[in-house]
Amino acid sequence: VLIPCYNQDVTRLLRDLSYEIGTLDIDCEVRCYDDGSEDQWKEINSTVADLPYVTYVELTHNLGRSAIRQKLASDARYDKLIFLDGDSG
Repeated sequence: VLIPCYNQDVTRLLRDLSYEIGTLDIDCEVRCYDDGSEDQWKEINSTVADLPYVTYVELTHNLGRSAIRQKLASDARYDKLIFLDGDSG
């Protein structure tokens, strides 16, 4: 599951996904990349960095909608990709 975020709280979404993945018997990961958000949002979202199955990365500058998705896809460990928006939760 690949989630780009920018200036939004994604903690609930990531906690819910981490929990759900833990109940499944499949190989799965959640990658959430912060696309250069303001510091207040980075501080809120950094609390999920230690969740199981979750990789949270803060980018230093904004790549934009297409480039962040391409980066998420190229960094993904598995072949099947699901993109979610950060406000999906």
